[in-house]
Amino acid sequence: MQGIRAGISLSEFWSCTPYQYGLYLEAWHDDVLSHQQRDVSLAWNSANFTNAKRLPDLRGILNKMQPDKAMKAFTADKLAKIEAIKLRADSIG
Repeated sequence: MQGIRAGISLSEFWSCTPYQYGLYLEAWHDDVLSHQQRDVSLAWNSANFTNAKRLPDLRGILNKMQPDKAMKAFTADKLAKIEAIKLRADSIG
């Protein structure tokens, strides 16, 4: 069931190893968690901005949201692994 939610087709499911399937699900879970955190942050910020007497500088807020280099490298590495798995699955199927 999680594979379907993660967008894995039946042919992809049957052609990948349990490790590869785990990578798919881990990436999907990270994406879902990221969206949930974004939604909660948006609601929290909206409530705080509504109650603020003076709005903080938008540029400063946006700059604080930039991920650090280590996180960018980690995400890029995970995406590269997923793309490699997809290419292998395409070449097999």
